[in-house]
Amino acid sequence: PTDYVFLRLRTRLLADANGVRQKLVDFAVESRYFPRDRGADVGRSWGSLFYDLRLQLVSWFSTRVRAEQDVNGGGLVTLDVSGTLRPWDGLELIGAYRERPGIARAVSWGVSWQLTPAWQVTLEQQYDFLADEFLYHRGRLIRSFHRFAVELRGKYDPQQDDVSVSVGVSLAPLFSSRQDPFRDDPSRGLYD
Repeated sequence: PTDYVFLRLRTRLLADANGVRQKLVDFAVESRYFPRDRGADVGRSWGSLFYDLRLQLVSWFSTRVRAEQDVNGGGLVTLDVSGTLRPWDGLELIGAYRERPGIARAVSWGVSWQLTPAWQVTLEQQYDFLADEFLYHRGRLIRSFHRFAVELRGKYDPQQDDVSVSVGVSLAPLFSSRQDPFRDDPSRGLYD
């Protein structure tokens, strides 16, 4: 087993907005220090630094920046920047930038629209500038009923020339018409 010391620094700025506590700023930095010699090629060293910054200074826009930096001379490992714009209730415009130096430099965009209390549609795409091609095209349509919801989901992966379509049913009761009944589905990551 490898012995290490885990270090994390986290700070948050909270405020009350209309009687509701809200996180305006959430910033965390973490790393691991390996005090024992891990071999001639590694020795005693620090693990990567992980940064995570979340900002939501206004109710209609939020952003998040995550990065991993190799402090042992490797430089930037990953960079993820995303933003969500909510111009009015029920509509979200999402944009993101992801960088893996030498591997990928991609942008993604999407829109999620609650058309009515019962209908929601989401469309997303991602494009990689290094590969000069789209990485995916995705869409989902959700129809909520009184005690359950049905989701139709489609995805096209140009790299694998793969088209997938799935139908999901959520039997959990919905507490609000804006709630996504499929958001916390534990099997979601298996098919995305």
